[in-house]
Amino acid sequence: MKQTQDLKAKMRSAALMSEIEIAKKSSHTGAIGLLVRVTLIVVFSYLILTSYVLFDAAGPVFISALFIVALFIPTLYRAVNNRVKRHKNRSIDANLAAKSPQEG
Repeated sequence: MKQTQDLKAKMRSAALMSEIEIAKKSSHTGAIGLLVRVTLIVVFSYLILTSYVLFDAAGPVFISALFIVALFIPTLYRAVNNRVKRHKNRSIDANLAAKSPQEG
């Protein structure tokens, strides 16, 4: 393996380990985390059962797709929030530039 490929692999693994550590810190641990997980499992199971009774085989597929989409909501929220912050910073900078005296 080339040295540059080796360095890239090391950087990727370090970034992955950093993300894993962040995920560990953000998840609930102990009794509260267990209670939250069990509650989510029960709610998901009841939704699957109810959707199967109401919509036959298409119901569980629909509910499962909704839960998969729900996994990406925090990522989408962060992306939108970052974009809004960048837009605010640009507008503030533009306002400051328009109000500042120009040298001529």
